[in-house]
Amino acid sequence: MLAGCTPASLLLAALPNAAGLIAGAAVIALGIAFLTPAIFAAILGAVPAHERGAAAGTATIFIALGFGGGSFLLGSVAAAGGTSLAFTVGAGLTAAGKGAADTSATGPSDPDRGT
Repeated sequence: MLAGCTPASLLLAALPNAAGLIAGAAVIALGIAFLTPAIFAAILGAVPAHERGAAAGTATIFIALGFGGGSFLLGSVAAAGGTSLAFTVGAGLTAAGKGAADTSATGPSDPDRGT
């Protein structure tokens, strides 16, 4: 999803019309449709069975906060500088998020192994 949201947001910034809206929304929707089950599979696979309800609930809360908070944040940017700026900022945020996710996916370095 993060990889799809960045180009979709840039598409929306570059084409602020109905065609851009439809194309950008389709790319974002595909990313969300494929990533959401993968996120929950990874989360639920990483915790013991008795903690899966809490893990799923925590993930759901943070996803909802991200969608809600992002709407307020980028809505404020759009009000101040227009929708193209808001989608450009959104693309930057998703690119930064993907970079952070890629970095954390490799895990912390292990000083005992010299990595």
